[in-house]
Amino acid sequence: MFKINNLNKIILTKGDNAQFDIRIYNKEGEEVEIKPDDVITLTVKKNADGEAVITKTAEELNTIYFIPNDTEDLDAGLYVYDIQYENGFGEINTIVSSFFEIIGEITEWVN
Repeated sequence: MFKINNLNKIILTKGDNAQFDIRIYNKEGEEVEIKPDDVITLTVKKNADGEAVITKTAEELNTIYFIPNDTEDLDAGLYVYDIQYENGFGEINTIVSSFFEIIGEITEWVN
């Protein structure tokens, strides 16, 4: 399961695949064109002062992909995350920060 609620909280089932596109808007409400030199990074931590447990860089300019490896070794629970946008000029802006919840999986696959 993957969900982003109206408070930008991300909910992801441990060990699942997921993806989402990021859209950035300027103060006039116009969408910012993501260019090849721009970098969008998502960072997940147990708490704001902790070490990153997940770091993902957007692919195809604006898509974040999660694979099972990203969460399978993490405990279910509540984390924090942010997404930063760095343009080709080196300007960095945090475009969102909120909670990231990893929920336990019910079905476990046996090989």
